[in-house]
Amino acid sequence: MPSFQLKYCTFIFASFLSLHTAVAAPPVVVTLEEVQQFALTNSPKISQIDATLARTLKQILSLRQWDNPTLNAHLSRPEIYDGTRPKNEYEVSLSQPIRLRSQGIRTKVSELLNKTSNREAQLQVQSFLQHIALIYYRLWTLQQESIHLATQKAHGLRIQKTLAQNSSSGRITLAQQKMAEANVATTTAALFDVEHQIAKVSAKLTRLSLFPLENSKLSQPALPQLPSFEAFEAQVFSNPQSLPARYAVQKALADQQVRLARQNSAPTITPHVSYSQNEEGDSFVGFGISLPLPFFERNQGEILKRKKELKAKQEFLSYVRSDSFLRELRYLHEAATKKHKQARTYETRVVPALQVAVENAE
Repeated sequence: MPSFQLKYCTFIFASFLSLHTAVAAPPVVVTLEEVQQFALTNSPKISQIDATLARTLKQILSLRQWDNPTLNAHLSRPEIYDGTRPKNEYEVSLSQPIRLRSQGIRTKVSELLNKTSNREAQLQVQSFLQHIALIYYRLWTLQQESIHLATQKAHGLRIQKTLAQNSSSGRITLAQQKMAEANVATTTAALFDVEHQIAKVSAKLTRLSLFPLENSKLSQPALPQLPSFEAFEAQVFSNPQSLPARYAVQKALADQQVRLARQNSAPTITPHVSYSQNEEGDSFVGFGISLPLPFFERNQGEILKRKKELKAKQEFLSYVRSDSFLRELRYLHEAATKKHKQARTYETRVVPALQVAVENAE
């Protein structure tokens, strides 16, 4: 064989071997913690939470600061005059808006906004991680279902092959062969559907976390233990991120915002001082005050808006402190308990029984 043909065959064999090795590479096992940690570092959702917090911080800073003073300067030139032209005049003035009696309320509002925004940012991060966990659980379940369906399909193909080999003996009817073929086709269609769902759920998890899922196998998530209802209830009312705690702060904030809106209805007084001089050497010092018009019916829209927000917070806070909220918690705990028992039953009884059945099926 010529040397170039030998080199060519060697190259083709090496390429095939490397391709086979790449295809046969085992999937990388990925844990939920790895996905969540990657998301905290790279996900755009975290940047969105930071941006929301930054907008609130901007509002906090504006509430804590006084309105900026204003510096004005202008030149007066005579245009119409009799006789000798008058000299030009120069004037510089400084003004400072003053909001009467509102600085204390503005400070309280800024403090409550800071407290609320920090809690809400923490809650958004926790909700984001929980959302990732739910999608991760769903994707892991679909991967396991895909494995079971692939095993069932392989088992069905073996049965179909066995029936086809024994059909000549007359012991296997055509109906039995077609039934086996239909079972394989049904399993194949179900496998396609699961693979379709895997692709969709993988897209969701990729969008949220940016984690590369190619050739990945999710590790089985640990099934958490559910606390008793008493422990669950105590945790709900002692947790600073719970609904009662959060809405208590939001109600206090809404109350202070109503007070601030009412005080902002008072006109802003703007005193100013000025200094002017003409070209003849005469100097003038002036004092004045400015008030916006009209004096009354100011800021009514903001007051109405804040009152409605306060009413909504009061009504919901009353609900989360009532017996109805406890009944809702009890129903939710019962639903979670039933779902936990269902998952435990599948994990300890259904899946092992199906695995044994498939492994020992003839």
